Amino acid sequence: MKTLLNRTLMMTALVLVMATLFSCGKGGKKIIHQVKLKAVKKELTQLKKQMPIEVEGTGIIMTDVDLKDDIVVYTAEVKEDIWDEISLDTEVANSDRNYARILSSIPESSVKILTSYDLGLKYIYTSAETQEVLEEIEMSPEKLKEINDKVKSGELQAYTLLELSQMELEKMQFPIQIDEDIWMTTAYIKGHDICYEVTFDYEVDAAYISQADRAEMKDALIEGAREEQLITMYKKEMFNENVHLIYIYKDSRGKECLRFNLSPTDIFGSN
Repeated sequence: MKTLLNRTLMMTALVLVMATLFSCGKGGKKIIHQVKLKAVKKELTQLKKQMPIEVEGTGIIMTDVDLKDDIVVYTAEVKEDIWDEISLDTEVANSDRNYARILSSIPESSVKILTSYDLGLKYIYTSAETQEVLEEIEMSPEKLKEINDKVKSGELQAYTLLELSQMELEKMQFPIQIDEDIWMTTAYIKGHDICYEVTFDYEVDAAYISQADRAEMKDALIEGAREEQLITMYKKEMFNENVHLIYIYKDSRGKECLRFNLSPTDIFGSN
C-alpha cells in the first residue's frame, strides 16, 4: 500500500514550486489548490493505467484509483476468505487509532504531500467473488491532518500488532481441529508473544521425539506462518515490536511435550 501511494504522489511535489508564483490572497489560494488537484489527478490517471496491481504479500488487488473532490480514493479487490482473516470490525477500522496505523504505513514524505495539498484518503474494499463492497475506510482532509498532528505530538498512538492480534484471537472459537487427534485448544497474548496451545488426544513421551522430527515440525510451522495473511501484512510491525509466535504442544494428560519459539527472523529471514 505505501509503495502505491508513494508512486502516486511523488511527482506532485513539483507543484510546490509553481505554488510560490501565485498570490497568497484568497483568490490566489484557490488557484493554487486547483493547480495542485490537477497535477494529482494527472498522476493518478497514470497509475490507474497500470492497474490491477497486487499488493505484495496481502492477497489484495488494487483495481482503481481516482481523485474525488479532495479525496484520493483507492478501490481494492480481495477474496472473502482472506478478508475474513484480515478485516477489522467497522467501528475499529474507522477509529482514530486505526487511522493512525494507516498513516504510519505510508512514507512520511507522502503523508506530508497529502496534508500540504489538503487531501484526504479513502479505501474501498470489494469482494472478488461478488464485487460487493466489504468495507470503506475514509479520512477527510481535515481528519487526516488532525490524526497526523496528534500522532506527531504523542497524543494518539496507532494500534499495535499485538492489539490487532488480540482482536483476531477473540474471534476464534476453540477447540479447533487441525488434524486427526490434534486440536488447538486456546491462543493468547503474553508479553510480546502470540501463544498457541495445541493438544494431542493421546499420550506423548518427549524423549522419543527426535531432533529431525522437531526440525521438520518447526519448518512446517514457519511455512504455515508465512501463509497467514495477518502475519505477512504486518511483517514490519513484527520486527518493530519483536513479536514471536509460540507453539506449545501438550498431550492428553496436559503435559507439555513440545514448544517452538518463532522469531520474526525465523519466519521472514532478515528484515
